[in-house]
Amino acid sequence: MAHTTIDLSKMTPDAVKSDVLNTLMYNPLTFFPMLGAVGLVFFWWLFQASWIFTVLGAMAFLFGAAYFCVNFFMRFDVYRNKYFSKLREENEREARRALRDIEDFLGERDFTQGADQVSKLENKMAGFEKVLNRRFQVGEMAHARYHKVAEQVFITAIDNLQNIVVQLEAVDNIDVDYIQRRYEELEVIAEENDGLSDSQMKEGATLTERFELVEKHESAVEGLLALNEQAMTELDKFSSTVSTAKTEGRDVEAELQARMASLVKLSEEATKNWG
Repeated sequence: MAHTTIDLSKMTPDAVKSDVLNTLMYNPLTFFPMLGAVGLVFFWWLFQASWIFTVLGAMAFLFGAAYFCVNFFMRFDVYRNKYFSKLREENEREARRALRDIEDFLGERDFTQGADQVSKLENKMAGFEKVLNRRFQVGEMAHARYHKVAEQVFITAIDNLQNIVVQLEAVDNIDVDYIQRRYEELEVIAEENDGLSDSQMKEGATLTERFELVEKHESAVEGLLALNEQAMTELDKFSSTVSTAKTEGRDVEAELQARMASLVKLSEEATKNWG
């Protein structure tokens, strides 16, 4: 299963500015008047037509340029808010799709702890967004920054769940009950015959290898689940910190970034040990 494809680089100031520029440049009220202006001037130059074409071209160009400048410099916030709303909807769709796939996989295997984390993550992220929306208006840079940090925590947790799916898939076809049953049979054979033959000893060794492989992946799953519990704690801390951001008159960005750095370190440790 692939990792989530949410691209957080799209939420940087440069990315926002680039999107607003592209939106305005290709807006019909900007694009067509300027294109028409070029066409009229070219027609005047090519056919030595009446100067009226030059005037009309200049007027069209000025209209397009004025529309662009007014919207870019005076209504930038409006376009930025639209961009954030669109981006957030895309991110939410991608996250929901990933979580539904994970939930279905874990549910089919009766892996309740992992499946429970799916719903808990969704609830905690939704709770954080409610707090954030009460404290800041959608479109404010502070709102976007804090939401981005929380979203990073959320995405890390989703990636951990996807890693859990990978770990479980890796040992899906190893029948632990069969291994234990065969161990018991070999023990009986050893007691009855004062030991095992070479082939039976090799069989026991391969059974041990498969059992150790299962234990290794189970250990990885336990570690990732623990990491997700820490991620959910971070979301709770984010909610608490943001809820007092304006009432206490302090900037919480440093706190949020420090917590995020801590979470990234934990995620890197998980990748090193279990990835």
